[in-house]
Amino acid sequence: MCWGYAKQIYRTFPLSKKADALRRNVQSSLDDIPIVTQRRCVYQRIFWPVLTRPSFVNRCLRFMDAYAHGLDGAMAAWAVRKYRGHRTVPENIMALFDAAHGTVDGHKVA
Repeated sequence: MCWGYAKQIYRTFPLSKKADALRRNVQSSLDDIPIVTQRRCVYQRIFWPVLTRPSFVNRCLRFMDAYAHGLDGAMAAWAVRKYRGHRTVPENIMALFDAAHGTVDGHKVA
């Protein structure tokens, strides 16, 4: 947003081939950006990667929920893959994991 605003201002200056005039025009266009726009740019730069990747955020939340249910890394990865269309993993996730893998409390049964 800031760079686009600066380019818009820069395009209002007359064309020049001299380096010092170009440098002065760039500096002037950057200085003319309102402080409100600059603050908005800083806010977007900090939070934009998180806001544009909701799938990443949802995946992290599902992992956190799986860990809160007592699953270890491999179990949590399985639960997140299995229940990727849901916001959270089910309450009976341990029983579902045991049934799917032939285990009892996460340990193989002979």
